Amino acid sequence: MTKLTENNPQGTANIADDRVLAAVHITKCKRCGREKTWNGDDILCPFQNSDVFGDNWCCGQLAKIRLIIENATDKEDSRIHYQYCEGQQYSTINVSDIELEETAESLYVTWYKSRGRTEGMWLMNRGYPPRKPKYEELQKIIEHYSLYCG
Repeated sequence: MTKLTENNPQGTANIADDRVLAAVHITKCKRCGREKTWNGDDILCPFQNSDVFGDNWCCGQLAKIRLIIENATDKEDSRIHYQYCEGQQYSTINVSDIELEETAESLYVTWYKSRGRTEGMWLMNRGYPPRKPKYEELQKIIEHYSLYCG
């Protein structure tokens, strides 16, 4: 179903889904509270319409996960593994000792350069398919690794 919006007054078909159209003008995220303080694209919260990780841009919660990875790697924390290959960045964070909704061994995260989009994020557990994390699970991971948040 096509929605009538300010950018689409005729209600004609648009390649972007309703989730993206609804997020076009976010300057403060309702979930994490991050405020836009830069020129350029507005915040796109990956949890705006669902509790499960989705498309995003400059999300405050995901920025904290990436900060944890950066700071823990600098301190050579063995619970966090980081790889860099021609701009693409990959990391796994050990989450086996964090009580999540479903048991998981690690959080896998990938992003390109230092841009605002976190391309992929999955909770991994041996013998089970990867699954996208929920907002509350990422909060628990951030709290667990809070010494690396700043």
